[in-house]
Amino acid sequence: MTEVYPIKIKKGALVNYTYVVINTVAVEAVVIDPGFEFDAISDHIYRTGVRLNAVLLTHHHADHVHSAAAFAQTFGVPVCISSVECGFYNFECLNLKKLHPDQFFSTGDFDVFCHHTPGHTKGSTCFQIEDHLFTGDTLFVEGCGLCSGAGDAAEMFYSLKKLRRLIEPLVRIYPGHSYGAGPGVVFNYVLKENIYLHIPEVERFVAFRMRENQNGLFNFK
Repeated sequence: MTEVYPIKIKKGALVNYTYVVINTVAVEAVVIDPGFEFDAISDHIYRTGVRLNAVLLTHHHADHVHSAAAFAQTFGVPVCISSVECGFYNFECLNLKKLHPDQFFSTGDFDVFCHHTPGHTKGSTCFQIEDHLFTGDTLFVEGCGLCSGAGDAAEMFYSLKKLRRLIEPLVRIYPGHSYGAGPGVVFNYVLKENIYLHIPEVERFVAFRMRENQNGLFNFK
């Protein structure tokens, strides 16, 4: 049985979700996107008495990876991230394990599918473990990630279409940030609430995602 424990992490205006995912039968865990507050995240590992198998990173931004090296050093585990992300941004970390786009792999008793979903970054990845999908800054309940800098709104459009095609309605969604809805709502709910999943043409999507004077982009809850 898989259980997901969201840990809300704050630093300044940033509010992130890190996830500790536990296989209760094997008494094993993976950590997804350990941003700031290493102690708060690691304390959950110690309290539950599980063996940490790996750290999974959806992308390379600091609010998602800040504690990754500390976990690699403290627990001796691999840090898994897209090879595309590493190559494009020269990302490095202790115990780095590079994943291929759309790769399936196992770590301990966890089976993980890596959905390559570029847009926010070139190598952004959504990790699926059973009926749980960890979407980083690709998909929020209320929207999708920024596509500025090296991001690409057209790539985001096709990534969201890909998720619509592949993800079952009752799969639970765990984003990197929340604007109100808590983590773990089913994808069917996101489909009803998220306007970005209903824009039919790439040109309209790009124009809307990249529009000027957007308010509340960092009003995380």
